[in-house]
Amino acid sequence: PSSLSAPIAENIAFRGSSEYVAVPNGDVDLIARPADDASSVILFLEEFAVGPGSSYSAYAVGSLASVDAQILVDDRRKVPTQAKFRFFNAAPSQDDTDGLDIYVTVPGQALHFDSTDDSDNTDDAGRFRRATAVGFEGVTDSTIYKGATYQIRIMDTGTSRVVLDNTVALADGSSALNAALTGS
Repeated sequence: PSSLSAPIAENIAFRGSSEYVAVPNGDVDLIARPADDASSVILFLEEFAVGPGSSYSAYAVGSLASVDAQILVDDRRKVPTQAKFRFFNAAPSQDDTDGLDIYVTVPGQALHFDSTDDSDNTDDAGRFRRATAVGFEGVTDSTIYKGATYQIRIMDTGTSRVVLDNTVALADGSSALNAALTGS
């Protein structure tokens, strides 16, 4: 069993992560403290139930003044010919917005949002949208992909305004990867 004197993860930086750690089944208290603070300041205390054979990801979400925990159940089953990916909106700046739309394409694939802006007169962005209106602390279901490199574009819901544009390499057999949108 862990205690405040024996943390299960230490010095997790902004956008950082740790390895999975075994914890006892039943009710577990997740306590977060500032890494550089020797006092007894607690950022949050989150109780959650751990089930046998289950895996979880715990996120510290929000500004330092109002940080809280978000616990997600992970599906770590691996399929040798597939990769899984899900999105988690952890950007506090998204708290009062309509959310985010998430598009996944091969790198360099154009997204056409207006049927009058190209020769084939189609609005093809919709075929690449994997989630819509993902609000602050919203989580999408896992999506199955073939192992490859993908371009992820996250946009304000209903617009073509890019909030984040990045590529990610997914390997066949990888399980429950998470893309957490973080920021102020």
